[in-house]
Amino acid sequence: MNYKELSNTFKKINKWYGKKTKVLSIKTRPFNTVEIFSNIINKVVGRESNILYVFCSKKEKYAYEKQNELYEYINETIEKEKIESKIKFIFIDEINKIDNLYDLVIFDDISLFSKSSNKYIREAIEDIYWNCNKIIVYASEYIFPIGEKFEINYMPSQEPMIEPRLMNTRIKLEQDIPLSLFEYFKWFKENKRIVLIVVPSEDKLNKVYNHYYNILKELNIRVVRYSKNQDFSFIKEIIDGYSDALFIVTNNCGQYIKNIPDVNIIMLFADDMFYSYKKILYMCAAINVKSNIHSEAIMVSREVSEEMDKAKNMARSFNKNLWERQYLKY
Repeated sequence: MNYKELSNTFKKINKWYGKKTKVLSIKTRPFNTVEIFSNIINKVVGRESNILYVFCSKKEKYAYEKQNELYEYINETIEKEKIESKIKFIFIDEINKIDNLYDLVIFDDISLFSKSSNKYIREAIEDIYWNCNKIIVYASEYIFPIGEKFEINYMPSQEPMIEPRLMNTRIKLEQDIPLSLFEYFKWFKENKRIVLIVVPSEDKLNKVYNHYYNILKELNIRVVRYSKNQDFSFIKEIIDGYSDALFIVTNNCGQYIKNIPDVNIIMLFADDMFYSYKKILYMCAAINVKSNIHSEAIMVSREVSEEMDKAKNMARSFNKNLWERQYLKY
């Protein structure tokens, strides 16, 4: 944890909280820490005021984990019953049900894999605007037009975010594997890597799995199919204790990616409208690097879409800030 950056963030939030400015926007890389709110939450709860914490993605299991993590940062002298009565956690689609007044509302679009559009989040902020005194927006972009703004770097580690590579091809990806991609596959095999091959639809999932399974089994690579309708435990059971290369063909991109250490991601048909820049960005940010071997995120497509280009530039921007502040280890 970068405690110097964390301390500076505490100071900036507290300074804003003491002003008349209502909204504070904090821009950062996806999956940064929720610990940045510990200081202000202790202050607000300690003065008997109410907090509304809004997750901008509906992932019940993972939201519950983040909720418990936040509780751990709250002053031990404050009784648990008081904490639970003063902090209300909701998902963004429940915002129109809120009619109570809150001293502080926190919109968290960072902690969970988010597919919510900026417009949707902005409208939710507008819905709650007159029911609170202060609002913090924690996101990968500046979403709300008014108020104070500042950017913070990734704090949990000094590793750079994986920047997606572009790979253009005219080959029909459901029928063949481009030679340049096939070379990556052999490298993944040699280094016993786990690879997610992401596709945009159920139809392409079946076609790609059937074709790639037949080709990759010739390299003695295990290939499994993982539909977005299946529970992650199906994949977890395969991964646990498995020490060889494993390729997972899926149409599911989400929070589960963070639970696969050192995963590599291949996004096939990356110019498809399925891949918003936000999905691409969050997939790259979810890659949990544990080993010394560099992980890859590769976007394979016929053309380079605006969404692909934007995601690549945003990832590069987050890393550039780390380089400029000399936080990267390499």
